[in-house]
Amino acid sequence: MTITPEAPTHTNYIQVRLGPSGNPLAIRHDGRIWLVDPATESQHWYGRDSWWDTRRTAAKGSGDLVSVEYWRVQAQIIYPQVGFTAM
Repeated sequence: MTITPEAPTHTNYIQVRLGPSGNPLAIRHDGRIWLVDPATESQHWYGRDSWWDTRRTAAKGSGDLVSVEYWRVQAQIIYPQVGFTAM
């Protein structure tokens, strides 16, 4: 995917394992598992999607499609093998 001035964002698909309190514990990205460092405090906030720029449409009654949840965490890789399926 090429980032252009017309579409300056880049989408990466990840999986996140959450703890009982809803905080991220581990992240799977690009075939690797990253452990969230429990010694650091995660940052968490909500933002709003610029729906007027994305031109996405949704069916009536779909719910809130413009709120975006953000997390900032520190993590370290624990399973570098591609295809690891423990999570």
